[in-house]
Amino acid sequence: MLDATAAPGIHMGWCKQPVAAGKGTGDRLFDIKPGDASGSVLWYRMDSDDPAVMMPELGRSTAHREGVRLIGEWIDAQQGKCD
Repeated sequence: MLDATAAPGIHMGWCKQPVAAGKGTGDRLFDIKPGDASGSVLWYRMDSDDPAVMMPELGRSTAHREGVRLIGEWIDAQQGKCD
């Protein structure tokens, strides 16, 4: 569940290493890497139209460019470091 009042953390994917994503990681190390959308698994999977990578896996055949851009801007605006 998303909660706008919750502090971001690993429970929301921040600096969380992906599990069982296989090719879906695109060699990225974190689900959400604050300040680096292109280095985040979430953004990479949303931006892809490869069935083995894309997210969500079902219900779409193209990437939603406006949505990908919005999430990318949000990730890029986040502060923090993944060590």
